[in-house]
Amino acid sequence: MLNGAHSTLAYVGLLRGSTSVADAMRDPELAAFVDAMIVRDIIPMLPPVHGLDIQDYRAAVLQRFRNPVIVHRLDQIAQDGSQKLPYRLGDTLIANRRAGRMPTHVVAALGAWTAFLIRRSRSGQPIVDPAGDRLAILASEGSAADIVTRLADEALGIPREVLEDAALMAALGHAATDAHDENWGPLFAG
Repeated sequence: MLNGAHSTLAYVGLLRGSTSVADAMRDPELAAFVDAMIVRDIIPMLPPVHGLDIQDYRAAVLQRFRNPVIVHRLDQIAQDGSQKLPYRLGDTLIANRRAGRMPTHVVAALGAWTAFLIRRSRSGQPIVDPAGDRLAILASEGSAADIVTRLADEALGIPREVLEDAALMAALGHAATDAHDENWGPLFAG
């Protein structure tokens, strides 16, 4: 819950001009989006944990994110996405699809990561990631939807399993396109 939301804040927040987690949480649309992702896409896939009130934990995570004293830079969180996203969002993505659900918020978050890679690659900014050079090449040309396919094909940040799911691939392609075009309405509507 915490890590998936953290990564989402990083990529969407950077695309929208935020610099820290607390700064991103002051963006009312983004804060509502992250909370909705936790409630609709993440919590339903979590197994019960004895002694843990999941709603209290959710509230504590969001409160921590809003704390202006904790200056957690989004550019730091955004590092190593190809390594972190399979566990932070990819597992939730696959679990939802196996349960017959379309996790629209997680899809939008992965679309935002793709748009982040495109922006970095095409502006000449480094992508800080063990696969940074490869990610820059994959994101340097083509449509956002094409780049999603390339990332999934190489299992870089997006699980290869999604290639077998036409509806999910279409949703990821639309999300990446919307994030790249800064068309936030469809992404935040989830």
